Amino acid sequence: MAKIIRVMVAEDFPLLREDFCDVVSAQSDMEVVGSAASGEEIASLADTVPCDVILMDIEMETIDAGIRAAEVITARHPEVKILFLTAHETDDMITSAMGTGAVDYVVKGCEEERLLELERAAELWRKQVEAQRQIL
Repeated sequence: MAKIIRVMVAEDFPLLREDFCDVVSAQSDMEVVGSAASGEEIASLADTVPCDVILMDIEMETIDAGIRAAEVITARHPEVKILFLTAHETDDMITSAMGTGAVDYVVKGCEEERLLELERAAELWRKQVEAQRQIL
């Protein structure tokens, strides 16, 4: 049996957070293991609940809260892969977000299948990195 992808969702708007959680929960190969409304909350949650992928809004309690949280999470948990959710497509914002070690970003409002495809790709990438670490 295939491993279930453990997903966390960080989004400050409750309705969007619930929608993202519902999309993930409807998948047979994924489960939501936590959700948060702020960068501080998701960073704390990542310290206590194991996960594989985090869907992270860039702008939560501050314009770059997701980016700051991603920096903390990737430093403490490099095995966790972050996929940014954003309404911003400015070059500066995307460059900053991807500079945290995130594996990709998706614009809010994209097709559900695209979001799920990126989550699965992030998990595959995570597995490849883990396999390489074991070889070294």
